[in-house]
Amino acid sequence: MRIWLVLLHFGLVFVLFCIFLAISKSGRIKLGNDEDKADYPFFTWIGMLFSAGFGIGLVFWGIAEPMSHYFTPPREGMDPLTIDAAREAMRYSFFHWGVNQWSVFTIVGLAMGYFQFRRKENGLVSTIFGLVLSNFLFFCPNDHRIRTGSFEFPLLLSE
Repeated sequence: MRIWLVLLHFGLVFVLFCIFLAISKSGRIKLGNDEDKADYPFFTWIGMLFSAGFGIGLVFWGIAEPMSHYFTPPREGMDPLTIDAAREAMRYSFFHWGVNQWSVFTIVGLAMGYFQFRRKENGLVSTIFGLVLSNFLFFCPNDHRIRTGSFEFPLLLSE
């Protein structure tokens, strides 16, 4: 199976999950206390999200990704520095900056926002993984944690 087909289906799952979250009961959960008021109007907030996302990503990857694929095409048998390599590089870049990529960012951002503003945890990805994995995989009454790489995994430590 072609890798782009796998990525497309994987991205579609994330897009459908985002739509499900938006229309389900979970879509009404505030990312803050129930009595909090929004600091910005809805469309201003959406504009800031897209500006930050595009700003941080496109400043570097907007030129680095297509040039990387142009000099080293991702498909075997394609000659670098050709018109076909340039077209393929732009296809990959458009795919990576499309709806699929934004849906993955949305899920990670929602998880970080939920744990930081609703559950009053710190805003680290390692905290999200540690809390999610500790609820499903580990039993740790003393909540001891060991940092492995960039993730925290709770462990039952004998004292």
